[in-house]
Amino acid sequence: MADAEIILRPNALARRIGPRARVFTAGLIQRAEQALAKVSTLFVDWLQEDISRAEKAIAGLDAGGALGELAIQCARQLQSSGAAFGYPIIARIAGSLCALLEAGGAPPLKLASAHIEAIKVVARSAHRTESDPVTNATCAELEAQTKAHIAAQTA
Repeated sequence: MADAEIILRPNALARRIGPRARVFTAGLIQRAEQALAKVSTLFVDWLQEDISRAEKAIAGLDAGGALGELAIQCARQLQSSGAAFGYPIIARIAGSLCALLEAGGAPPLKLASAHIEAIKVVARSAHRTESDPVTNATCAELEAQTKAHIAAQTA
């Protein structure tokens, strides 16, 4: 058997960040969680603003162009915010909306609006997760209709 030589590539990112990036103490993690909890209280207001922006962008999709990009940007914002602040069901619905808007062509406005309405309902209710069977069924239906639309676009 031949001897093996292990070649380790230099970690340029770690070198740029410096040695402090490697020190994750329990106190540091606790402070980060406290900061996230403080920011989370503002999330409901941010969510309402994001929903309003997305609703206006989708209503203006007929104009195309920049409004289409704005609608995609709003959907992505809702998706990432929902995931970060404890609303995974909003992230799921917004993910389906992203897929619909990014599929190309003009998305069905009724289906895009249905996604926004579902997000509004979840934002008002206590059903943040997929534990509620009605919320879960609504998400599954939106996803199925989105997949059907995308399949029809590519066929």
